[in-house]
Amino acid sequence: MELAIDHGTSDLRLGLCTSDTPVIHDDIFDGPATFTSAESVVALERHRGLDAGLSFEGACLSVVMPVEYPTLRWPAELTQRYFEGVKASKVMMAPTPLLATFASGHASGYVVDIGYTGTRLTPVVEGSVLHYLTITSLLGGYIQDQVLLEAGVPQGFVGLTKKANAYARPTALTEPDTARKIVTLPDQVEIDIGPQASQLGEILFQDCPRGSYLSLPRLLMSGLWSLPPDVRKAVKDNIVVCGGCAAARGFTERLRNELPGLKFHFDLRPDLVAWEGAAILGQLKTFSEQSVSRAEYNEKGPDVIYRRCLMKY
Repeated sequence: MELAIDHGTSDLRLGLCTSDTPVIHDDIFDGPATFTSAESVVALERHRGLDAGLSFEGACLSVVMPVEYPTLRWPAELTQRYFEGVKASKVMMAPTPLLATFASGHASGYVVDIGYTGTRLTPVVEGSVLHYLTITSLLGGYIQDQVLLEAGVPQGFVGLTKKANAYARPTALTEPDTARKIVTLPDQVEIDIGPQASQLGEILFQDCPRGSYLSLPRLLMSGLWSLPPDVRKAVKDNIVVCGGCAAARGFTERLRNELPGLKFHFDLRPDLVAWEGAAILGQLKTFSEQSVSRAEYNEKGPDVIYRRCLMKY
């Protein structure tokens, strides 16, 4: 059995590689600080998997590795827990930009990952992830959460309120919207969250008033033109947009309208793009050749994951 696993900042996505969508468990993690140990993360994955009828024992695991993780030893520590803790038979790991490009059907692309902790723009050329050319920004879901908290939304209701109000208009307003926005929380309490909090998707298309980050269109153009000419030529025709923030209503139309000259790849579920790439990888005949087997792990130890899989940069 082949399983695809994607560790998100605030959630976990796992499911059979042959499935169209994973079993999604929202809000499993509270943030990066939850990554206290590989043992606790894998134990949680196993527990959630069993809840969904998915057993890790004897399974082949295709794992999405985030670009940022607690320690340099994190991939090796996860590998050890997968083999010794949940008794997997094979393990493959690959970074998000590579899997997102893979899911788009190309070997090269410019991956725009708009996640909770921020946005990362990473070029991938013929299957090689050029992390040294990555551009990062604070622009992401965390900023949207802070806007809601400042508007008076209780912490426990931020996620639900964000899903209901994270939309973007087709085009930017010529004048600021000053209309009131009343939301009713699940406990029936009404809160006036104001125009900014009621249009969270618009935050992605606005420069930070304090200069902490650029709008997404300006960030994207800045990133593209910062690339060496040969790299820019290789990736400019396949700009892969992924991450939870890209799933907001109206986001796709707005980004196309803001940057009509660029060639984007938008998935129907941008928050699942990396998982889809891992699921595709897990079904390939070459999976056995690229993954670490239990016999190889027993012989060479957990560090073999850096040499055998697609973790190399």
